[in-house]
Amino acid sequence: MVGINKTVFLLTFCLFFFEALSAQNKKYIVNFKDKNNSPYTVSNPLFYLSPKAITRRAKQNISITSNDLPVNPNYIDSLIGKGAQVLYSLKWLNAAVVLADSLQMVDINTLTFVKNYDRVAREMTIRESNTECITTKHKNKKSIVDYGNCYTQIHMLQADNMHSEGFHGEGIVIAVLDAGFKNASSLGYLSHLYTNSRVLATYDFVDDEIDVYDDHEHGLEVLSTIAAFQSGNLIGTAYNASFVLLRTEDDFTETEIEETNWARGAEYADSIGVDIISSSLGYSTFDNPATNHTYMDLNGNTTIASIAADLAASKGILVICSAGNEGTSAWQYLTTPADGDSVLAIGAVDANMNYASFSSLGPSSDGDVKPDLAAMGQDVIVGSTSGGFKTSSGTSFSCPLTTGLAAGIWQAFPTLTNMQIADALRKSASQYSNPDKYLGYGIPGYLKAKEYIFDSIFNIGIDFRIFPNPIKSGYLYFTSGVEYFNKPVTIRMYDILGRQVAEDQILVAGVKTETNIFADAFKDGVYVLRFQFPDKTIKTRLVKY
Repeated sequence: MVGINKTVFLLTFCLFFFEALSAQNKKYIVNFKDKNNSPYTVSNPLFYLSPKAITRRAKQNISITSNDLPVNPNYIDSLIGKGAQVLYSLKWLNAAVVLADSLQMVDINTLTFVKNYDRVAREMTIRESNTECITTKHKNKKSIVDYGNCYTQIHMLQADNMHSEGFHGEGIVIAVLDAGFKNASSLGYLSHLYTNSRVLATYDFVDDEIDVYDDHEHGLEVLSTIAAFQSGNLIGTAYNASFVLLRTEDDFTETEIEETNWARGAEYADSIGVDIISSSLGYSTFDNPATNHTYMDLNGNTTIASIAADLAASKGILVICSAGNEGTSAWQYLTTPADGDSVLAIGAVDANMNYASFSSLGPSSDGDVKPDLAAMGQDVIVGSTSGGFKTSSGTSFSCPLTTGLAAGIWQAFPTLTNMQIADALRKSASQYSNPDKYLGYGIPGYLKAKEYIFDSIFNIGIDFRIFPNPIKSGYLYFTSGVEYFNKPVTIRMYDILGRQVAEDQILVAGVKTETNIFADAFKDGVYVLRFQFPDKTIKTRLVKY
C-alpha cells in the first residue's frame, strides 16, 4: 500500500514537473509569410532608413525593396496579443524573436501570417589566442609615419603606401560587430576618434543599451588594428575612418541568439548608412554537440548570420568577416557568416606571409573559394584595455587589418561599388591565379589593387595611362600608343557634378606627354578627364589629395 502511494505521488510529481517545463518561457524565432498591409512603403524610405543609407543605395544603383521594410507592426501586436514577449524584430529575415512558452507558441503558429517558428538556444564558443607581449622595436625609416612594432602587419598590405598617398579612411564609415569595446572611449591611442567625433554611434544588442565600453576587450583589440594612432607603437590601417561600434556577442551565455543579434546589428548598420561591416565573430560547433552547425550548413544560404551578411552586401555594404580559428580543431573549416557568397572571408598568415595553422580552411560547402583573402593574424600588435600594447593571434585581427585597407581604397576610388572594391582586393592578391583552401586568393595589396582599378575597372587600356594618380601637386603625364604621336588631343577636366573646370589642347609628344591641365588650385577630390583624340575618346578618373 505504501508502495502504491509512492508510485501515485511520483506520477503526479512527474506530470506536474513536465507541465511546469512546458510553461517555461523560452526564446523562439517566428518567421512571417509576408509584409502585406504594412504602414511602411518603399516609396517613403525616410521612415526607416537614414539619408546616408538611401544615398549609398542610389550611388550604387541599388533599389529599395520590400526586405528594407520593417516587420509589419500589426503582426507584432498579434504576437503580443497571444501572450508572447517580443524581444525584437528582424526586417531582412521578416521575423521576430520572442519569449514565450510552448503552449503560446502552438497558438501563435495558428496565425495566418505566421510561416513557422523555431527555438533559439544553440550554444557556441569563440576561440582566440591572446598573448601579452611587446616585440622588438621596428621603425619604418622610409615612411612619414613611425609604425614601430606594427610595421610588418601594415606593410604586408601596402597600407603604408596607401597612407603616404593620403588615404587613411577619411569619409568611410565602418561598423564593427563584436563582443564589447572595453575602455575604448578613454584610451590614448583611440582618443583622436573621440576628439574628432569619429565614433558616430554605439549600441549593445545583448543588453539593449547604448554603452559598449564595459563588457569585453575583444572588440577593443579588433578596433585598435583599424583605428589606433600612436606613433611608434600602433597605427591602424584606416585610422581616420568613422566608426559605429556594435556589441552583438554575449561572451558569457554563448547561445545561438548571437546570430540573430548579428543580423540585428547588420540591419542597424545599414539603416544609419555605414559603408563597411567588419566582424571578427564566427559560429560553427557549439558546447552542446546536438546543436552544431554541419559543414553542409556553410553554403552561404542556410545560417541566420550568413543570410543577413549577404543581405547587407545587397544593400551596398562591403562585408568583411574573419574566416575562423578552427584550422587545428576537429571542425577545421571556416565559420559563419564567413561562408556568405558576397562576404570577404579573411584568413591568417604569420609575419613571413606563411599560412597560420589555426586559420580556418575552405572552401564553403557549395564550392566557393574561401577564405577569400588573408592578412597577418599571428602575433599581431593590438591595443590593450590599459592603454598599452601587446600581441594577439587570430583571424579576428587579419579581418580588421583588411577592412582598413578596403576603406582606404574606397576613399581613393569613391565611385566604385562594394562589389568592385571586393573584386579589386581579390585581383590584387598574391595568389589570385591559383587560389587554395588555406589563403584563398592570397594577401591583397594597395598598389596592385590601384593598378587593377585603373587598368580594368576604368578601362583605360594598356596603351594609355595617366600618372601620377592620385596626384598631390605638379605636372600630370599620360602615355599613349605610337599611332597618336604628333597628333592633337583635347583634354577636358570635369568635377563630380559634371561641370567642366579646365581644358588643354596639345600635341602628343611621344610615349610620355606632359599637360598643365592640372593645377594646385583644384580642391581635393575625384575628377573625370576626357581625352579626345582624332578617332578615339578615352575617359578616366583623377584623384587629387
